[in-house]
Amino acid sequence: MPGLPPVLSRKKQHWYIKTQNLSRLIVRNLSYHINNRGSTVGMFDALMIEIDNHPIELQTKHFENTLGHYHLGDSIAGAPSGIRVYYDLIDLDSYGKQIYNNEKIAESHTVFVSLVHGVFTAYDIETGKLDNTEIESHLKKHRKHWSNSSHILLAWLEFLKNKQETISVLNRQAHDVQTVIDYSRKLTAGKDISKKYLFFETKETTLLKKGEDPLSIIESVLKNKDPELLFGIRASDNPLQQYRL
Repeated sequence: MPGLPPVLSRKKQHWYIKTQNLSRLIVRNLSYHINNRGSTVGMFDALMIEIDNHPIELQTKHFENTLGHYHLGDSIAGAPSGIRVYYDLIDLDSYGKQIYNNEKIAESHTVFVSLVHGVFTAYDIETGKLDNTEIESHLKKHRKHWSNSSHILLAWLEFLKNKQETISVLNRQAHDVQTVIDYSRKLTAGKDISKKYLFFETKETTLLKKGEDPLSIIESVLKNKDPELLFGIRASDNPLQQYRL
């Protein structure tokens, strides 16, 4: 029989064929799930928006369906190129939380989401559930708006600015955490830090000298979304900062 090793007993040949068939079946199943991963029940992606300061999750199966959570300015894995506008109908309870129980609906909204070349660029919220004619009109309006490259540029520049500010905050937090770790190690080793590095004294090092728990200090650093720059001066304190290179 083609494909069999040259010397095998009948029993071993039967076992070999069954093994080969099982291997082919496994490979076929793996290929199917890889190529159709988005069709798995329960898998989706989510676009995160806010309504009256309440976070709302818009679930979708249009993209890679890998449980990704995307915010404004994020590039969405598997999103098509070009201008794409989608909509969703959502219900909220009296506390502003998204619900799926018709008996507890306090308000409803129609949400339009605009993706530009795969980037989650904008969303627009209309009060109430619009009918098909109104929805189609809004879809056309948003597609036309984002077909203007100047609108795209302004939106993406704002995303870039926000991302840079986020990176700046994270870098400062990482610096402060490292400072706490370094000073904690010096204290653990019995070194006297009371008269050292006074020029770079920070709130965190002051707390360490007072005997505060290092983990509590690190936690407060990570919770602070507006950490000070070196020497206790924030860039926003200088009204001419935006003009300085």
